[in-house]
Amino acid sequence: MKQIAYLTDAHIDELFPKALGVDARANWSKVLADVRERQIEELVFGGDMGETETNQWFFQSMKEFKLDVTLGNHDEYHMVMKYFSHSAYNGKDELFYAYDDVGFRRVYLDSSAETISDIQCNWFAEQLKTKLPILLFIHHAVFPVMTAIDRKHFLRG
Repeated sequence: MKQIAYLTDAHIDELFPKALGVDARANWSKVLADVRERQIEELVFGGDMGETETNQWFFQSMKEFKLDVTLGNHDEYHMVMKYFSHSAYNGKDELFYAYDDVGFRRVYLDSSAETISDIQCNWFAEQLKTKLPILLFIHHAVFPVMTAIDRKHFLRG
């Protein structure tokens, strides 16, 4: 059976973790060591890498793995695309793509703008036209989970 490590919200070198005394780089290195120890060869990173100046280091840290990425609200498309590319990539100024893999269609959406564009929505609708089960990867929750973010964005009015 294929194993995939899904990792997200590293926030490398951002002020918030530092202010709390968190060494995000050291923690990230420990997480990757654990992934290696478990002999997992494939990663999906779900967004919020960290400061844009960290992107090169961040992607270098995962060079030995097969990697897929979605962008989070702390990520900048143009900075990420300097270090990441994918053969199934479809977007322009948004990172979204899909491909079929071992009995599933894997779909990656870009919610870095805290929304899904009409272009992505239309493209996503086309991706759903398959007999394969869908694995959807996106940074933000598809349904509200009543976090502070959900209360801010979904419970207005």
